Amino acid sequence: MPGSQPYVVWIPAGGPNGTVVLSCGGSDKLFLNYNYGQGVWTTQDAVLPASYSRSLVPVGGATVLAVGTVSNSATGNKDVKVGTIDIRPSNNTFNGNVFMLVNRNGKTVDLIGGDPAEGAVVNQWSYDSNSLNQRWSIVPTGDGHFKFASRINGKVATVQNDSMSNGAQIVNASYVEGNTSQQWDFVDVGDGWFKIVNVGSGKVLEVSGDSTNDNAKLQQWDWNGINAQKWRLQPVGDYYIQAKHSGKYIDIGGGSVLNGAVIIQWPFETNNWFKWRFESAGGGMV
Repeated sequence: MPGSQPYVVWIPAGGPNGTVVLSCGGSDKLFLNYNYGQGVWTTQDAVLPASYSRSLVPVGGATVLAVGTVSNSATGNKDVKVGTIDIRPSNNTFNGNVFMLVNRNGKTVDLIGGDPAEGAVVNQWSYDSNSLNQRWSIVPTGDGHFKFASRINGKVATVQNDSMSNGAQIVNASYVEGNTSQQWDFVDVGDGWFKIVNVGSGKVLEVSGDSTNDNAKLQQWDWNGINAQKWRLQPVGDYYIQAKHSGKYIDIGGGSVLNGAVIIQWPFETNNWFKWRFESAGGGMV
C-alpha cells in the first residue's frame, strides 16, 4: 500500500459497489478496491510516473483524470503532467468468490511467499485457511472456461511461457484476454474430486512427483489419474446452509455453545449460530 501523499476518490464504475481508487505520488501504480475499501486491494499501472504528488479527478464512467508534478532532470524544475486513466473493472474477481484449491494430499495451491511479482511461482504448501496466499477467485473467461485469480494481486495461475510440455511450471501472471494457457476447466472425476485441465495444452494441474512437501512444484502433465492430479474447491469464509425442501437454514438450536447441542432448521437469521465454515479434516477432506 502507498506510504505517502495518498489521494483517494470513488467512482461508480468497476463493480457492484463501484471502485475506490487510491493514488500515491511515490508509486507508478494505482491501488483499487471494489468493496468500499474493505478486504483485498489490487493494482494497475498509472499513466503518470512516480512523482512528488498526484491527484485524481473522476470525469465520468470508469475514467479518472490524473494530475501530477514530475521532476525534470534537465531543468531542475517540476513539470505538471496530466493524463486520463481507464480504471480496470473487477470482473467479479473478489465479490464473494473465494476458494482454496486443495490437493488429494491435503496441501493447497499457494502463491509462494505472497510474491506479487509478474511470473511469481505457484507451488503447493501446507493447508492454512488464514493465508491469503492460498485464496483464489474462480472467474469465468467465456466458452465455459475459468481463470483462478490470486487474492494477493488479481493475477492468475498460468502455464509458464505458454508451454505445451509436460513439467511446465505454474506461475502467477497478469491475465491476457484469450490466452488459453491461463484458462482452465474443472472436470469431475468422482467422489467430489476434480481434474483441473489447462485449455491451451489439454494437460492437468499436478503436484510434481506426487510430493507431499511444502513448496513442491506445481506443473502441468498428461492425465493419468494419480492423487497428485486430483483437486477440490473449498469455499473460504462463513456460509449459510439452506434446505432446498423447506427454504429454512441449518441452525444450532437456541444458539447453544454446549457439546451435544441440537442442530435444527429455522427461518433465516443473521446470528452467528446460523453461520458455518468449511475446514480441513486432513487428506484433502472437509
